[in-house]
Amino acid sequence: MTISIGVLSLLCTPLVHLAMWIRNFYCGKRVKKSKEPLLGRLLLLFYIIFGISLFFIKEYYNWQWCNLLSWNSPYIPYFIYTGSFICIISAILLSWVHCHLGKNWTPTVNLLEDHKLITSGPYRLARHPMYTVFFIYCFGYLFASNNWLFFILATLATTYAASRISLEERTMLAEFGKQYVKYKETTGAFFPRTCSWDCGVSMKEAYEIVAS
Repeated sequence: MTISIGVLSLLCTPLVHLAMWIRNFYCGKRVKKSKEPLLGRLLLLFYIIFGISLFFIKEYYNWQWCNLLSWNSPYIPYFIYTGSFICIISAILLSWVHCHLGKNWTPTVNLLEDHKLITSGPYRLARHPMYTVFFIYCFGYLFASNNWLFFILATLATTYAASRISLEERTMLAEFGKQYVKYKETTGAFFPRTCSWDCGVSMKEAYEIVAS
């Protein structure tokens, strides 16, 4: 029972992502210009495959070196239920994000034909809500996997993805110009804007990109 819930909760968020990737691959918009370096794509793919593989190795083969990294000893089953709940919530939030992004999403940084700037739903609150969801997922991952190594891998993958924010914002600024500047002025990177500090391209640099 515990294992099945843990595996399900771990997979629900990646499966939502995979389903949207398959849909957009066959029914989405054509890529007009790719901005993501090949190395970046390979690293992200490696983290995802390696992290999920390790989880199944730990759950079904019970490798001792995995158990040595357990943060919860003696094991308390309620932690996995908490992690599972958080992971399922992250899958629901990710579905909300994808619902508004629609066919304007690709797993890497690309400009699409008839690319639209989405400012509705979660994008009304933050410019990069998908990364917010992934950070929530990593927190649930820590509890559901009961292992520091898996949490570190998931965090590294999400941190790498979030490091692309500057590249994404430069791409949007080049495509949408003042429209994106105005949008950036009213939203935070991961959460609603509450202070002058923010991630991504600075406002000064944003103005310079639009002016050039």
